[in-house]
Amino acid sequence: MDKYTVKMFPQAYLDLDKIYELVLFNDNYGDNALKLAKRLEDAIFSLEEQPYRGAERKYGFYAHKGYRKLFISGYIIIYEVLDAEKIVAVLTIKYSGSEF
Repeated sequence: MDKYTVKMFPQAYLDLDKIYELVLFNDNYGDNALKLAKRLEDAIFSLEEQPYRGAERKYGFYAHKGYRKLFISGYIIIYEVLDAEKIVAVLTIKYSGSEF
């Protein structure tokens, strides 16, 4: 099976940085922030081999447009699979409790 290339949009990088900073600020314990960032990064890069593991987005922003979502540790990773190019494009990472 061919691997896909994972590409992150600039917004996804910003989201990951904000999540790290928020956990670090609220927890005052750097290990928890690092562990969460690592879990999110591992989940994102696991899409290289399993691009369709996340469900299609059926409500909210990005609904019914071919985007998929992956839930990890209270966060939603929104991405799109581009089969022709063998690319997984990660658009954004949001807190699952937020309305978007």
